[in-house]
Amino acid sequence: LEDVGAGPSHVVLLQDLRSARQLENLRLRAGKLEAVAELSASLAHELKNPLASVRSAVEQLSARAVTDEDEQILGRLIVREADRLSRILSEFSDFARVGVAERRPVDVPRLLSEVIETVRRNPAAEGRATITSEILDDMSGLWGDPELLHRTLLNLVLNAVQVGDPEETVTVRVVADALRPDLVPSEVSLGHPVRIRVFDDGPGISAEDLPRIFDPFYTRRQGGSGLGLSIAHRAVQAHGGALIASSNFGEGATFALVLPRRTGKGRQTTDRQPAAEDPLSTGQPESGARAEELEPGARTGAG
Repeated sequence: LEDVGAGPSHVVLLQDLRSARQLENLRLRAGKLEAVAELSASLAHELKNPLASVRSAVEQLSARAVTDEDEQILGRLIVREADRLSRILSEFSDFARVGVAERRPVDVPRLLSEVIETVRRNPAAEGRATITSEILDDMSGLWGDPELLHRTLLNLVLNAVQVGDPEETVTVRVVADALRPDLVPSEVSLGHPVRIRVFDDGPGISAEDLPRIFDPFYTRRQGGSGLGLSIAHRAVQAHGGALIASSNFGEGATFALVLPRRTGKGRQTTDRQPAAEDPLSTGQPESGARAEELEPGARTGAG
């Protein structure tokens, strides 16, 4: 551009490529997760049958009169470890086939009650966990797979119970409310979605671990498969929602399920397939501020 009698002018166009790069990273991550899911399904299928044969053979040997005490101990050890491997393979299968089987109205108060009752009867929670629940708003209109949501919430509450020192008591709060539209994550359709938060006053999640807690096979817990939170994450995404983690190390952690409601005519507010993962739903450092916005008072502990 040039004005008469003036020097040359220039037009400078600036384009922020961060969103494009972020989107590309999300696509790559989604592709990797699908590849991991396919591998998990294949491994589970190939290993389950021989593992079942090994367990059956050991049980038959154990049924015979065995007088040697060492043989008895070894037999029980093999059966116990075979059962543990079987549970891990089941988690592989669950991770690979996470999906919404059916959509129907979800009774949130009943969901919370059943999950908490199940956790209280779990040996992992016996004598070391205080669990409470609170419903702050109208929870009607949630449309999803009740069984899948039950397993997801159960996973999160059990995970909260099992954190920290086994000798210390952990307090877990489950709070359900309606999320304000201005705090709704971008991957969830508007319409005052349901939010279910699980608070614990355990050791929290370090800044190093927080970005990776939803990655398959990533775990700091001895004996864990590293698939529990990945399965929960995929289950929430299958509902068109988001699972958000936030924590200040040493001050507990919060997991928030944000789930869209259906419209007045019985249709859900989103018909999309599981959303591509973004930093908010995967606990990336960039999501820290926004995750804290979604968790007012989350860092006050569980008192």
